[in-house]
Amino acid sequence: MEREGDELLVFRRNPIRQQEIDQQRKAKRHYIEKLIEWSNLYLEEPSRAKVEAQPKCIQASLKKLKIEKWLSIKEIGSRWLDLQKMPRKLAHASKLDGC
Repeated sequence: MEREGDELLVFRRNPIRQQEIDQQRKAKRHYIEKLIEWSNLYLEEPSRAKVEAQPKCIQASLKKLKIEKWLSIKEIGSRWLDLQKMPRKLAHASKLDGC
């Protein structure tokens, strides 16, 4: 419930829709984890791979999937990428799931 001026707003959750949204978020996170894993393997190979290009590519995927608010990329070392999760922002984003 939320109070807005003189009105009282009541939000009702649909638990099935809430689970669907949670599963979608997990699937998106899993996709990004696999993309980072592939990028790390690609960067390990002695090739002409540019380290600067990989985070840009993954960041574009985060924006495309609309999950850049609660997931980000962190560079570890010179040729290694990792996924950084932000649980507080995820909790805020999932606050109204199913409403």
